[in-house]
Amino acid sequence: MFFKSEMEKRKAKSIAVLKKHNVPYIEHLPCIESKKETTLRTKEEVSERAICLSLVAAFAEGLEKSVVLQTAKEFAVENAFSAEESSFFEMKEIDDLTRAKFLWRYESLWVMLWALSYVESLSFPTGICDVPFAVKTIVERGREKFLSDAKLRSKAEILDEADLIYRLHWATTEARIHGEQMPANLDNDTIFERHYALNWLIGFGGDNWDDVETNT
Repeated sequence: MFFKSEMEKRKAKSIAVLKKHNVPYIEHLPCIESKKETTLRTKEEVSERAICLSLVAAFAEGLEKSVVLQTAKEFAVENAFSAEESSFFEMKEIDDLTRAKFLWRYESLWVMLWALSYVESLSFPTGICDVPFAVKTIVERGREKFLSDAKLRSKAEILDEADLIYRLHWATTEARIHGEQMPANLDNDTIFERHYALNWLIGFGGDNWDDVETNT
């Protein structure tokens, strides 16, 4: 008798979701890592990354640099920004593509809030997240309460979402490459950010936020 591994069961679960929404998939897209092979970020790491992402996105949206830096100091994350994020704060002129890139980090922030159990579930990625709720979740608590109230989700839950977004990203990438309409009204930018954030959570592509890989 053939028994499916944990990774194969996860893959099958993801494919069932894709079928439900009529999203294309390929059977030979590999499984992602197992629980045994995965080391999750700590609750403090995820919380600090969420705070940094909220400030980076807010700066891209137009929040003054002085306010960003003061808030970073209040939340004790002055040294938690990535090299790319720190460079962004120092740019004299910000082009539209760069601004858009960092503005989309709100979607990565949403994943962090989900991983910390502040967001109940990650809905099917056809639109953008609730930005006011995301920002309020952090700002109204302050650093200590934000960290203490957080409950990091299980490795299995996070790997389930990482596997699903991996397969969704393959579908939207194929559609983009071939100039086709996005299947099931999927939002490719939201999917990219979720894939990036989830891969960081499971340590895919190294320790540095700037080096995360989103291969499909």
